Amino acid sequence: FTAAAAVLDTTTANVSRAVSNLEAHLQTRLLNRTTRRIALTEAGKRYLLRCEQILASVEEAEAEASDAHARPAGQLKVHSMPGVGQHYVIDAIARYRRNHPDVAFDLTMTHRVPDLLEEGFDVSIVLA
Repeated sequence: FTAAAAVLDTTTANVSRAVSNLEAHLQTRLLNRTTRRIALTEAGKRYLLRCEQILASVEEAEAEASDAHARPAGQLKVHSMPGVGQHYVIDAIARYRRNHPDVAFDLTMTHRVPDLLEEGFDVSIVLA
């Protein structure tokens, strides 16, 4: 427990107590101790593996959450009817770009309704 105590900046007695408390909580022995070495029991190996999997999942969840707040970037291809585009969409794009300067817009204003997939539009604003 000496190496663990050094890494954790605590005493060997505290590490030993923490391990004993964990084993009591789990109601199983996690370590086989001798005067010369310490080895994981089968239960200890399974517990360690599961804990490592849980920690990896937590790290992955944190990374995903952080990515959700990452700055948006890229290009949006937008279609709008001219009246709506001139009165609302241009101003909305300008406001959005102030907060998200890494997003570029390709705005097309026509009276016809485009085929979104064929023409590659991300969004179309049409009044019926």
